Amino acid sequence: MAITLNELAKQLGLSNATVSMALRNSPRIAADTRERVRKLAGELNYVPNNFGRGLQSRRSRLLGYMLGTVTRSFLNELLETVGFASMYDGYGLLTGWVPDTPEAFRSQLQLMLEKNVDALIFTLTGELVYPHIPLLRAHRKPFIFCSCYCPPEYDSVVGDHYLGGRMALEHLAEAGHRAVLVSECRSLEERLRGYSDAAREREVTLHCYRSSREIPAMLDAMPEVTAIAAFSDAEALEIRHLLQDSGRSVPGDVSLIGYDGAWFTQEREFSLTTVAQPVQEIGRSTYRRLTEILAGDSDPRQILLAPSLRPGASVAPPKTGK
Repeated sequence: MAITLNELAKQLGLSNATVSMALRNSPRIAADTRERVRKLAGELNYVPNNFGRGLQSRRSRLLGYMLGTVTRSFLNELLETVGFASMYDGYGLLTGWVPDTPEAFRSQLQLMLEKNVDALIFTLTGELVYPHIPLLRAHRKPFIFCSCYCPPEYDSVVGDHYLGGRMALEHLAEAGHRAVLVSECRSLEERLRGYSDAAREREVTLHCYRSSREIPAMLDAMPEVTAIAAFSDAEALEIRHLLQDSGRSVPGDVSLIGYDGAWFTQEREFSLTTVAQPVQEIGRSTYRRLTEILAGDSDPRQILLAPSLRPGASVAPPKTGK
């Protein structure tokens, strides 16, 4: 159960007004008092509610969506899909942009709780979210992970990255490639496992890159590599430019496959072969599952949605002799 301002003030032996000003970091309150108030407030999971305690028992018709970036076209479309689904159902959607730091996440989460959102959606690495789950439960805020893997005790909707990794690697193997450079996928271990299993079955050698900028040098050192599986479509286009700058063509010298299925992959001048995530289905399923949770369905579910291969002009058989 969340603690109230009055209860917090009693434990501190201070007036409600003093505690309120301390939480707002007012210079009228001594620095040591402000620190003491904030410390105990954090320990007791206190969050100020601007709408008053009476609203805690009623729905605000607001949902919070916290994500780390919208630089990928996939995440832009995902946010748009969730936004439209919630709007048509009478919900408002508050978004919070979260840099990859615990402090930033805590700050944005506090703002969401102050706005009394009914529930939260996270498209973030679980390591940022997990330490704050006791806070969410203290305030009775349901949540769901969207396009992020998480342990089975939490709800999630995610594209099947294992299957997507297999699709990409098998497509390259069928084109004749026997040595492939793949992204380490950062936190997407399932996709890397899909690459690895398909490579083992197809007798393909895998090499991993951490940054796209190191790829030209890696290709110089490993001439047997004839194809690249990028982390995303946006990264695939960046890799294409890096290859062109190093005197290589796609797919003449190196085949290239992306991931996500972004709209720009089918442009006339260069169509990118990609593994397309079912982004709209992920967004709609996330919203639908969240409404089920709000209606009382508390048994966690992990919904896995299959991607599809979208052929383009960026994959071809390797040059003879490679």
